[in-house]
Amino acid sequence: LIRGGRRLQGEVQIAGANGYSCLAASENRGPLRLFQLKEPRTIIPVLPNENSATLFWKNGSKSKCELYYGSSFQSQSGRHIVVSKQVSKVEIAQLTGGKRIVSLQ
Repeated sequence: LIRGGRRLQGEVQIAGANGYSCLAASENRGPLRLFQLKEPRTIIPVLPNENSATLFWKNGSKSKCELYYGSSFQSQSGRHIVVSKQVSKVEIAQLTGGKRIVSLQ
């Protein structure tokens, strides 16, 4: 995976101090590297019965993301959504057909 001119293998995103997310990455037997994002992010926990989310952007567009438990052998995705300050609202769909709305300011 290439981000910002760096090739990262085995990455994981974690919550840092004061809302700034961090990205931890390592390669095989190499050192663990920790990068802090330049803009603060909001981390929204996802409940076990929620399977997708629609992000409503401040510019009027929207995007949808699927929420998985894992996607490969012995894989576990973080059960959270990380959104930037350009997102105004997140609508999270539940397996029962209901929706949870998270408003962001």
